[in-house]
This record gives sequence, C-alpha cells and structure tokens, in this order.
Amino acid sequence: MRDKDAVPAWIDELLGSDPQRVMARMTIAEHFGKLGDLRAVEPLIMALRKKEASEGGSNECYVRASSATSLGKLGDLRAFQPLLDCALMDADDLPRWAAVRALIQLDRERAFAALMKALKDGNDFTRGNAAEGLSKFGDTRSSAALLEALRDPGPWLRQNAAKALGKLGGSTAFEPLRETLADKDNGVRWWATTALGELNDQRAVEPVIRMLKDPAENVQNAAATALGRLGDRRAVEPLIASLEALDGLVRCCAVEALAKLGDPRAVEPISELLFEEDEYLVDKAFEALGQLGDARSVAALIQILEQTQQDATSHRKRGSPFEMRVIKLLGQLGDERALPSLQDLAQRQETWVNEAARTSIQQIRDRMSS
Repeated sequence: MRDKDAVPAWIDELLGSDPQRVMARMTIAEHFGKLGDLRAVEPLIMALRKKEASEGGSNECYVRASSATSLGKLGDLRAFQPLLDCALMDADDLPRWAAVRALIQLDRERAFAALMKALKDGNDFTRGNAAEGLSKFGDTRSSAALLEALRDPGPWLRQNAAKALGKLGGSTAFEPLRETLADKDNGVRWWATTALGELNDQRAVEPVIRMLKDPAENVQNAAATALGRLGDRRAVEPLIASLEALDGLVRCCAVEALAKLGDPRAVEPISELLFEEDEYLVDKAFEALGQLGDARSVAALIQILEQTQQDATSHRKRGSPFEMRVIKLLGQLGDERALPSLQDLAQRQETWVNEAARTSIQQIRDRMSS
C-alpha cells in the first residue's frame, strides 16, 4: 500500500485511545509532517487537543508534541489558533514548545503579536506560557514587556520572563535580573540566576556567587552552573567551598564549574572527592580532573589504586570500571610517579587491566621523552 493510500487508516490510528499504542500514534503524527498530505491537518488538530484524561495517559503529550511539529511543517493556517491554544494552555512542556516552533513556521509575526498580547491575559498560567513562548523568538521587541513581567504577581510568569531575558541578552536586563535574585519564589530565583549566567556580563559574578548560599538547593545548583559559564576566577574559592555542600547535586555542579574555570586551586579539593561513596559525584570528579590535566591529583589517584587492591566487595574492587578509570587517568596526566603502581598492574592476570596499565605506561613515557 502506498503512503497516500494508507492515510485514512493512519488517521483512524492517530485518533485512537489505546494506551498501548501511544508510540504508534506519535510515529504516525510525525510521518504526516513528512508526507505533506493536507488531509492530515484536521486529524492532527484533533490529536493536538487530546487531553491527559484520555486513556493514553501522560504519554499522550508525545503525540500532541509530534502533532504540533507536523502541523508546522504542513503550513496550513487552519492550525494557527489550535497551535496558539496549545502553546498557551497545554499542561506539558513538550507540546507547548513544539507548538511555538510550529507557530513560528506558520506566521512568525502573527505568533509574536499573539504571545505579546497573551502576556496581559487574566490567567497566570497563560501569561507564563506566553513568556516561555517568547523566549523561543529571540526578538528584542519583547524585552520591555518581559522586564515589566518580572514584577507580575504570578510566579510562573516571573520565572519565564527571567528565562526569556537570559536568552535575549542585553545589558539592560542585568539590573532587573539582579534584583529578581531576592524573589520569594525558588523557581524565579533559579531562572534569574541562570539568566545572569547567560548574559555574559561580568557584573553578574558577585551577585551569583552570593546565590551559592541561597537556602534552596536548586538555586545553589543554578549558581554553580552560571559561574562556570561566566568563567571568572573570582568564583573559584566559593565554588571550592560548595564542594562541602550537603546536597550531592550542588557538589556535582560545583565540580563541573571548577573544571570549566580551569584553575589549579581546584585540583586537590576535587581529588579528595574520589574517596567519596557517591558514584555520580566521583564520576564528575574523574571528568573534571581529566579536563584540568594537573599532575597534583596523581598522589590521590595512586592512593586510590592501592585501595582497590585490598577492596573485594565495592564498586572500587580490583578489575572494576572504577579501577580502569584511575589507570587511564594516570596515563592521561603523564606523571612518572605513577609508573611503579602501573608497572605492578601490568603484571596482573586480567587482560583488560594489564593492557590498560601498559597503555598508560607508554603514555607517560612518551610524555617524558617529548
């Protein structure tokens, strides 16, 4: 059966409600966008409007997102209002984002005007979604309205206004976003902190450093990430202090930021994290030490390597992926102090261990001879 002939059967499938067929419906919605058959427009609009109360459950959002994307590709203006309704009122992120992208494809100016108007809607959720949609345009004509929205009583709008301003950039956003760091809503502070990191304005460094001590851990995460993006070494010591935070994700974000900053002061504190039990944190520490490429971590790595020879139970035992990462990182760092330990490992019976050790030994020797 040719694709064109299959359209009626696919339409029936798309509009079905079997929860076991959600992925099939999503695939059909995607295919309609590639097929270019306008018979699919109305069925796709119907699929776009299907709510989570249907038997498809929460996974139905993937069908709505795919339907929105295909409606944008088909380019039929019958879809404009349904897509705008989705962008402003859908409960899920994916369909809203897909709907905004589709609206931009259909009629960018009309969509921009509609979202700007919706910033004044009486519904808090709609206003917030309008700001979220405007963040996809990159149009500075929305800047003044978004700056005003930072003072809106609805936290969802304030969050999305901060998000949009970070993406738009511009020096005029700095002071309003800095003031928004004191917002009572955690989500607003999170987005304001993130936005300041995206502005690439060095005036943001000190205010964002202070957010490392925010009572909300998600805001601390955002501050660490933003400081890594800003790339100013004034943040090194505060980020090192954040390595002692109670929340594991805060510590991971601080490690990633320190790796981006590339300051040698971070090497030893990050090396100490290799002794932690949090595997995700240890993984981030390995990555950071590889990026930093500083031989000051060698002593800690050798000590860990010795511990693996005695540990027969944990993820750090002999022959474990953990041990292999230590061996490879020692080779990458190229410090001759690691040679005795690596030479011992090169005699091990496990092929994967002795081969990795020999490779690292050769890397170190190559560096010594260069």
